[in-house]
Amino acid sequence: MNKIYEGQEVYYLYFGHGQQEAAELIATTVTKVGRKWFEVAEINNTRFSIETLKNDAGQYSSSSRIILSLVDYINEQEKNRLYDKIAKRFDFYSKKDVTLEQLRKIYKVLNSDQNVQVSDTTGDHSSTKADNQKAD
Repeated sequence: MNKIYEGQEVYYLYFGHGQQEAAELIATTVTKVGRKWFEVAEINNTRFSIETLKNDAGQYSSSSRIILSLVDYINEQEKNRLYDKIAKRFDFYSKKDVTLEQLRKIYKVLNSDQNVQVSDTTGDHSSTKADNQKAD
């Protein structure tokens, strides 16, 4: 659950429908906090969910949200861009350009927190306890 309090400085992000990137963030302040909703200055007659930080659009999809931290927002945008670039590298046509060694390195990096080993070029298909548990 997000911690929202009156006087908190936040950023309003309008993304319209179908577009998650905005040209501008508007700095604003939380003016009212309830159990489920909060309101901000600068944006009249709009309430935002404390849980999702999105505006209440009734039966329609939300067109704006609140950003609590500018740094987190910038990191989120970078993460999305990098993910898209990596995903494009593995689309139907370009995945043939990735070597087995590159795939092993990627796999190792993505699973580094699980102490996963990948097979070497000699064909040794060693695995760790984490791999064996996944197979069960």
